[in-house]
Amino acid sequence: MSVDLKKMFTAIESNDTKLVKYYLVQKNIPPDALFETNLYDSIFTWSGLHAAAYHGSIQIVNLLLEHGANVELEDTWYRGRPLAWAAFGGKFLSGSFKRMFVIDLILTNMETPPLSLKPINRPSGYCQATDREIWG
Repeated sequence: MSVDLKKMFTAIESNDTKLVKYYLVQKNIPPDALFETNLYDSIFTWSGLHAAAYHGSIQIVNLLLEHGANVELEDTWYRGRPLAWAAFGGKFLSGSFKRMFVIDLILTNMETPPLSLKPINRPSGYCQATDREIWG
């Protein structure tokens, strides 16, 4: 694992958009680089988009998508995609209104959004789904 990759993931966790952009642009870290993490007593790898979605970091999710992050990339724990991590993080972290925008950003960038997602009446087009539908 590179030191720069670790620093970029620390910047994602700290919601430091400028620093994440620095590592993407100046240090040429690919947006889909996998990073080993320890969450809920499990060690697995995930991408910056997974982490930013989980933490509800709207600007970082957008930045990673602008740099070509893959919304279909799976982590190595539950084979979850960024959409699943955005929904999962919403259960345990505050800022659920922000999380709706993260989910919306990810859905907008999916070639084929899950058919089970049904739009509800809210300004940004937030969708709802069960855990089973999101996690697969």
